[in-house]
Amino acid sequence: MIHHVSIPARDPEHVAEVLAELLGGYAGPFIGPLPGSFAAYANDAHGTGIEVYGTDAFTPGSTVPPLKHLASISTAIPLSRGVIWVEDGHVGPGYGQPTPGMTEAVLMLARLEGVLLDPVYSGKAMAGLIDLVRKGEIDKSETVVFLHTGGAVGLFGYTGVFEQAMVH
Repeated sequence: MIHHVSIPARDPEHVAEVLAELLGGYAGPFIGPLPGSFAAYANDAHGTGIEVYGTDAFTPGSTVPPLKHLASISTAIPLSRGVIWVEDGHVGPGYGQPTPGMTEAVLMLARLEGVLLDPVYSGKAMAGLIDLVRKGEIDKSETVVFLHTGGAVGLFGYTGVFEQAMVH
């Protein structure tokens, strides 16, 4: 059973329309941080949705345009330089592709705190936070709020990565 999946595509609108037809549902724009995203929704009791974003949405260096887009659709979050610090050096080779830092961060938080991070978003974000603290760019005495919004079910798609890391 699928509840929410995000996939890249060259033509997000067309892919969402095809998926909606296959699901017997409908497609439409996906209002979120990535401009040009669309979604296919099944007419089921689970709220199944497949977000389709452009293939260049998660390449290193592409995080600022989505933030500007988010700021343009939300007046509740005043975004400006100095308010948000964009650090995209931990994305790795691409969306959904594991990195050594992500693997270390996910295993570290699971072992030390009992917190399960997803390997796609939160795991890479935590890897970045850990790296910035280790480098001294964020002082160990600073109070940092890390928002983790779920996604632990994504761990099951990466069992081989974590099994291999735990052996070494």
